[in-house]
Amino acid sequence: MGKIGYEQLFEQLQRFYHVHNWADWYVLPDHVPCSLDTDSEVEFKVRETIDFARLFVRQMPAGLIERAIGVVHGRTEEQVYRCVEAYREMGIRYLGFGSFSTSGPKGSINLLSQRNLQLLQRTQQLTREQGLKLHLFGVGSPGSLVRLARAGITPTSFDSASWWKAGGFGNIFFPFSKQIHITAMPHSEATLTGAERQRNGHRCAFCTDLRLLRRNRLRRVLHNLAVMLDSVERAPWATVDDGSFTFNRI
Repeated sequence: MGKIGYEQLFEQLQRFYHVHNWADWYVLPDHVPCSLDTDSEVEFKVRETIDFARLFVRQMPAGLIERAIGVVHGRTEEQVYRCVEAYREMGIRYLGFGSFSTSGPKGSINLLSQRNLQLLQRTQQLTREQGLKLHLFGVGSPGSLVRLARAGITPTSFDSASWWKAGGFGNIFFPFSKQIHITAMPHSEATLTGAERQRNGHRCAFCTDLRLLRRNRLRRVLHNLAVMLDSVERAPWATVDDGSFTFNRI
């Protein structure tokens, strides 16, 4: 995001992980490629992510290696394969896919493109072949969950802050629909939101009163979280052949 350099991130995470050993999982430092990067810049960041991960793993406190998540980056299948193999050789059993397309002034907004889906399908294939877990970083709106499910992507887990950010900017989610900017909507059109709620069949304690939903930021945030959970429950997630693959919400 341009706030600190990659070397500073490495050093800060190293100090933090040595002090705090209470977490369930520890994400290894990664040099995130952006959509505006050239192919050579992406290759440099992929190599640096792998090389620094090897160094970081050797310096992690005892017991944390079993709780480490390695971040997979790449613009090509070869780069993705190289990341997966490198982490497997390091003994990392949980991998996270982070190479989504990006937008925004600092490249901090993830987008889901057809190329991303293809790379993600390849990453899922590789992790399944190796018996590894797969996490997705920065999943966006409920619509992203639908696209992932339809592409046959069933991760072990994912994280998302979009429900929080959207609520703060006056937007609300509904399952399998576009965002609605409810705070900018004239009061006379607020009934459209009610109609959307009826169409989607979504019910939660935070959207029963549309007037309060327009005025209260926290209600919008919690409503959006409820919609994300509702969407996970209703999405057509795939399973592996033995039926043992499960989807965890974190």
